[in-house]
Order: sequence, then C-alpha cells, then structure tokens
Amino acid sequence: MAPNKSAAKIASDMQKPDGLTFIDEAKLRETLAPLPVSKISGIGHKTEQSLKELGISTIGELAKCSPKILFDRFGKSAVWLWAIARGEERVEVEENFVMRSIGAEYTFEKDTNDWLLIDKELVGCNRNRYMYIHLNTWSCALQQRSF
Repeated sequence: MAPNKSAAKIASDMQKPDGLTFIDEAKLRETLAPLPVSKISGIGHKTEQSLKELGISTIGELAKCSPKILFDRFGKSAVWLWAIARGEERVEVEENFVMRSIGAEYTFEKDTNDWLLIDKELVGCNRNRYMYIHLNTWSCALQQRSF
C-alpha cells in the first residue's frame, strides 16, 4: 500500500510472496531512494542503460536529476519518470475491470504416457470453452464450438 499507483506496485514486490508493505506518504521518497531504477514499472533494459549513462542507477538519483536533462534524453516520458521517482505521480488506481477469462491448470505428478489417464482429466475439463494443452514438447489449443 502506498500513496500512488507506481509506489504501490513497487511496494507489492518488496516482501514477496505473502508480505504486505505499507509506505507512508511522509517516507515515500526516503523508501524509494535506495532502490534501483529497474524497480519502476516500465523501465526496461534500454531505459535503465540510458539512465546509467547519465550516472543514474537508483530512484533517489533519478529524483535529484534535472528534469531538463531527463526531458532532453527521454522526451515526454521524462515527466512521468521524474514524478514517480519523486513520489508525485498521480495516476488513479482503477478498481473496476472486466474479466476476460478464467483459468485453471493441472499438472500430473509424473510424466505419463497413459492416454486413459490423460483422457480422464480432459473429460473433467469439458465444461471449458477453450482449452490449452501442453504435452512434453508440443502444445495445442482446443476451442469448443458448441456455445
């Protein structure tokens, strides 16, 4: 939990798998400062390398960097990067979403060539409209047309 979306995403990775991290707004910049810039969602390898060329490897260093230097290097996205590093990003978290799919997975305990066992498991899945099957070295997708 954190005051903004990007900080909350960073916080969610801090105490995996079951930990919950709360970042108080008063300590947000202090908490983010020592973290590598790669912790910011959306900073990939190329952006990280470009930042390193500017002498920036931590979020704190990014926060202290001149916005003009960042803008000259990254254009409009510099505003977003700088705001996240300073804890000033204000993207609202959207709570409503439309579910597009529901998934379930089953893995056999041991590799098997027992087609009766495989068939039994597939029959149990026949309620699904779309099924993805991975068998050792090949995969296939099945879609029922009966709906």
